[in-house]
Amino acid sequence: MSVVSQWVANHPDKTQPGDWEPGALNLPLLLHTTGTVTKGQVLVVDGTSHGWKTALTTQAGQIRPFAVATRTSVTGQVVGNIGVRGVYFLTADGAIPPNTYVMPSATTAGRVIAWAIVSPDTVVNDQRVVGLYTGHPDESDGLTTPTTAQAGDTIRVRFGEVG
Repeated sequence: MSVVSQWVANHPDKTQPGDWEPGALNLPLLLHTTGTVTKGQVLVVDGTSHGWKTALTTQAGQIRPFAVATRTSVTGQVVGNIGVRGVYFLTADGAIPPNTYVMPSATTAGRVIAWAIVSPDTVVNDQRVVGLYTGHPDESDGLTTPTTAQAGDTIRVRFGEVG
């Protein structure tokens, strides 16, 4: 059993959306001050305030950098806890095969879907990649075959991975 899978097995309460595996980089960063940011949501930088906000359901403007909310923050809160690098637990918003890049969902704000080329291509498509789906929380032991995620599943995403 790997060190990470042993950690997951010993900390099942730490595998909810917005939680992370050992070695992840979490920072206190500026938030966009309008709207609630919920733990586990994928975040993008607001073009006006330059603070982090929940990734929208439209594809336009959804490009790197991405982050994940590691704690819920409310309207008016200036600084939030943000994860920027490492393995994080997110929520799938559709079928995602193992070892597939993910991008912000087009239907549920803050969730992820399997990466696909968006047409017409108004930005470089690989800039839409949030990270790499590697399996469900209990599929990290190196022995269990990762399975396809379904909408609503909590999934492991290696954040910031782009091919």
